[in-house]
Amino acid sequence: MFNILMSLIIAMVCSCIISFLQLCFYRMKSGFSLVDILFKPSHCEHCQSKINAIFLIPIYGFLISEGSCQYCNESISLKYFIAEVSVFVMAFFYVLNSLYSIS
Repeated sequence: MFNILMSLIIAMVCSCIISFLQLCFYRMKSGFSLVDILFKPSHCEHCQSKINAIFLIPIYGFLISEGSCQYCNESISLKYFIAEVSVFVMAFFYVLNSLYSIS
């Protein structure tokens, strides 16, 4: 049970990291300054509205928002969700396998 819980926690952290990296890459590509890349709050690409904290949780935020902005209802690109889920699944099984091979 501990191994599964630890795997879930680490997989969620990895999903958060990939979500942040996607944000940084998007902002670098869009010409943001270094300060804006690292510290500007997340916002909708279409209407520029600030995204509430609950919607920033990787995977969960996409699912509860039903894949669209809560203000303008524009669709959020599926590439973010796919990347977060892929990293979550890979990290979960990698860590779980590593923990069971140690025991």
